Amino acid sequence: MHSSTLLASGPHLRKLLLAGLLIAFGTVAIDMATALKMGPTIVAGDGAQYVDLAHSLATGRGYTLEIGPWPDKPNVGRAPLWPALLAIPVWLFGAADPRLVAQCTGAVLHGVSALLLVLLTFRLTGRFWAAVGAGAMLAIYLPETGLVVRGYSEVAYVAAMLAGVLLFIEDGLLPYLGAFLAGAAVLARPNYAILPFLLMALVLLSRNRKTGRLFPAAATLLFCLPTAFWVARNHAVSGYFPLLSATEGETLYGGNNAVVASQPELWGYWLAPNEIPGEPSKLDLAREKTEAQVNAYYHDKGVRYVREHLAAMPRMLVGKLVRGFIPMSWTRDPFAIVVACFRFCRYSLFLLTFRFWPGRNGVYDAVVATMFLLTLGTTLVYYGSFRLTYCIEPFLFPYIAAGIAHAFWPGTATSPDTP
Repeated sequence: MHSSTLLASGPHLRKLLLAGLLIAFGTVAIDMATALKMGPTIVAGDGAQYVDLAHSLATGRGYTLEIGPWPDKPNVGRAPLWPALLAIPVWLFGAADPRLVAQCTGAVLHGVSALLLVLLTFRLTGRFWAAVGAGAMLAIYLPETGLVVRGYSEVAYVAAMLAGVLLFIEDGLLPYLGAFLAGAAVLARPNYAILPFLLMALVLLSRNRKTGRLFPAAATLLFCLPTAFWVARNHAVSGYFPLLSATEGETLYGGNNAVVASQPELWGYWLAPNEIPGEPSKLDLAREKTEAQVNAYYHDKGVRYVREHLAAMPRMLVGKLVRGFIPMSWTRDPFAIVVACFRFCRYSLFLLTFRFWPGRNGVYDAVVATMFLLTLGTTLVYYGSFRLTYCIEPFLFPYIAAGIAHAFWPGTATSPDTP
């Protein structure tokens, strides 16, 4: 296991940063070329809601969703990290199409993630070219480009979590900042809200660090602060506690209902509750209920369906796993087919190469293992989706790069001339 800190890398750090910046600029160029080809109209669905929330913040209307059923009420459905980050460039470039601004901002975050992955991989392996390889793999990884051009929040999660993990495995006071950033990442993907358990696992596995009693408690507190703040805010505006995201019930019922259980094309996937036969539309519900009340209504319906159809659950669970983790395209869209090919190559390379990385960092292994378990649990409870499983995928690239480097160029030197 490579143990020296990144800041102690000396003369190699400057060259590493230069390589990382070049990869970052290349990443942005790839994403922007794709965005310009597809146009801003591809930003729809969840992406359009995030853009609308950012626009509301930038224009002083607060955290409200004008295109939603409750345009005059504080939104409690969408987690705030991505809209908050996006609100800054939307405000700065007020005359521009906010959808295009979202694509540009996502491209920048993708570039930042590639740079962070270069630094993280070098910190873990001490190998310059392995670090460059990991960053380059993320740069050309078309699945993230697809998320960027659609305005989705996963790009914010990956950037924040990579920064948090990188700082957490450093020394001094940086791990405290890393814990806070990792907690902030939860506000882009709320299904990772129980990551404090991951944090405690990291502390226990950090055998070389004399943590004492203060570090675990302080780091856990810092991790939980962003989530606690948002739960308190949602309670203040909705009266419900604890409430992290009011889309949870819709997601649960959408992935557990009679339609997805019976229609092969929706096996393991999700259907908007509006489209379930016999269900009132969300707009009709919104006339009588608040957003939090509709969330509770859908949650109860999803739980009731599961309890009443336990015999159907094994087939549905298999479908969720297939839909989430098997890299295949479920449509004839050429872009979706190419994305599935990229994911297949990444999974294959990981399975072929990770075992060649000797002395892996135990802390990082705990990060990835816990992310996988949380992703698996989310998929089984809700539904299978590339967007849910993607959040762990960039963290597999260090295994691939380090495995290839150790398999073909054995050694542990940190020289830029060593793969």
